[in-house]
Amino acid sequence: MAKKLSSLVQFDIDVKNAYAQAIKNIDVAAIRDQMVKYQDDHKLHISELSPEMSTGRNAAETFPGFQKDISSPDSLPCEV
Repeated sequence: MAKKLSSLVQFDIDVKNAYAQAIKNIDVAAIRDQMVKYQDDHKLHISELSPEMSTGRNAAETFPGFQKDISSPDSLPCEV
């Protein structure tokens, strides 16, 4: 269970970072605002799941700068 939870937190961190990169390049305010809302959802997931991890460390401390390619369904921590 801890390994799956850790994988999910890693995924949320990667997605949050991907949204940050995309948001920087979006000029249309309505689209950018919606992307920020999606990014905020992933930030919430990270903050809610981090205390559940067995290490008791914050996800940002556990996985600093962790990024991987999330463009392929094969890289996801669960089936889609």
